[in-house]
Amino acid sequence: MTRSRDRAAALAVAVVVTLAACGSDAPPTRADFRKQVNAECRATRQVVARMGPAPGATPEAMIRSGRRALVRQRAAIRTIAAIPQPPDERPRVARWLVLVRRALDTVGASLDAQARVDLTAADRANSAGTTLVQRADLEARALGLDDCVTAAAG
Repeated sequence: MTRSRDRAAALAVAVVVTLAACGSDAPPTRADFRKQVNAECRATRQVVARMGPAPGATPEAMIRSGRRALVRQRAAIRTIAAIPQPPDERPRVARWLVLVRRALDTVGASLDAQARVDLTAADRANSAGTTLVQRADLEARALGLDDCVTAAAG
């Protein structure tokens, strides 16, 4: 009986140790997080650059190109949001992601307005988007996400 109890106790300890080891993944480092996010931003920027309309494209072709780019950018934000974040960076990452999503929403609003030939609404959306992008870029720089800063902002 003692051997059975000893085996049962050893098995219980092994299970606890195994479960503890599986659940004790260290949080990602800032460097790892930045590396993954910057890589996604670089890849997205390259893909979006190739989506641009041909020189002399019609306004309709430019809007279609903008919509394709917007789809790719939204996908990139979903990918980035799924990357494990260092715990102490989570609040700032959350703020940055909200700003980027809102900025992308203004791009969509501008494209919709352009398709309706409502240039006043497109201009309003672009103006709001510029402000959001500037704020998002400040957060990105603070996070060390230099490849995620808009090209226009440097």
